[in-house]
Amino acid sequence: MKVIKFRSYKKYTDEELICKAHNVFKKMRREGNGSEIIHICNEMIAEAKKRKLKCSKEALYNNILDFY
Repeated sequence: MKVIKFRSYKKYTDEELICKAHNVFKKMRREGNGSEIIHICNEMIAEAKKRKLKCSKEALYNNILDFY
């Protein structure tokens, strides 16, 4: 039997996916490592890898500095 995987973030554009992923990571830092949040993060990372997305250095630096 073949397993069909549902890509729930396929409809997002590349920029929307990166922005949404950063927001989820911020939420994960604030609230801790809930299993639901970790599952969402895993799905987003898998989608980003399939699309071979890369984040700009400025966006990455801004997100790191927002954390501190």
